[in-house]
Amino acid sequence: MEKMMAKNKIVITWNETDGVFIAKTPDLPGCMAHGDTEESALRNIEEAIGLWIDTARNCGDFIPEPGNDDITTAEFDSLIAKTRQQAAEAGMRESDIQDAIKRVRKP
Repeated sequence: MEKMMAKNKIVITWNETDGVFIAKTPDLPGCMAHGDTEESALRNIEEAIGLWIDTARNCGDFIPEPGNDDITTAEFDSLIAKTRQQAAEAGMRESDIQDAIKRVRKP
C-alpha cells in the first residue's frame, strides 16, 4: 500500500517476522512506524512524520522537501547552499550551520 499524506509518500508493507505492518516515508530518513493494521500503521506514521519534522526543526537539522528521494548531488548542494543562506539570515551561528550540514551529509 502506498499513500500520499501531507505531501510525504508513505509506504506500508507487511512484516511477516514481526507480524505487523511497517509504514515509512522515503522523504525522511529513518522515519518509520508500525501497527497491527494498515490503518494503525498509517496513523502512527503520520504522528512520526510530525515528530520527525518538529525534532529536525528544533535541532536546526535539514528537512527535505517531500518527493526529494531522487535528488541529484548538484540539486543537494544547491539545496544546502540555499538552506545555509536562510540559516545565516535567521541568525544561526556559522558553527551551528556547519554542524547541521555535517549531520545531513553523513551516509
